[in-house]
Amino acid sequence: ATVAGAASGWLSRTLRANNGGMPSAFGPGTDLAATAWAVLALRARRTPTTANSVAISTITLERGAAGFVRGGDGVDRPAALGLLLLVADATGRPPRNFGGINLVARLRATVQS
Repeated sequence: ATVAGAASGWLSRTLRANNGGMPSAFGPGTDLAATAWAVLALRARRTPTTANSVAISTITLERGAAGFVRGGDGVDRPAALGLLLLVADATGRPPRNFGGINLVARLRATVQS
């Protein structure tokens, strides 16, 4: 087994054990940013054994997208939008309807002139 194989196995098992989410290091709940990065890492490996973990984690991200992209001040967070755009692209999900959000339009709206 390679180091990358061991890491992807750990990510996959952790996601499955936590209903598609990476547990937060700061208390109960899911860390959606860590979940998104885990999905991207597993998609980069493209192994059939991690496909189920990617699928359930992408659903978790879609369900939590609205809260994840909006900061505590009510303003969209470009980094969160961009990260979900990467996930949408990597998983073949529509970026203009990811969890009911048009990620493209919302990211464009964050650009300041």
